[in-house]
Amino acid sequence: AGPWKHALDEAFAQLTPRERNVLRLHYADGWSLERLAATYKVHRATVARWIAAAKQQVLTEVGQRLGSGLGLSAGEIQSVT
Repeated sequence: AGPWKHALDEAFAQLTPRERNVLRLHYADGWSLERLAATYKVHRATVARWIAAAKQQVLTEVGQRLGSGLGLSAGEIQSVT
């Protein structure tokens, strides 16, 4: 596995179980926000916020891990995340 896969695996490991499940159900299994909201007994907007926050966390973690491994500056990392 290359550096991208390793960084992605590590980033996902930093998520809570709920964050990982919501991302997986939404993106891999195609669940709608409405279905997720009903499953978790929360409002649709709450699920949308969870997904947005988890996506941002993954992007940030991957960027930091790849950046530090490649010797990139914080500005260079931020430009790709």
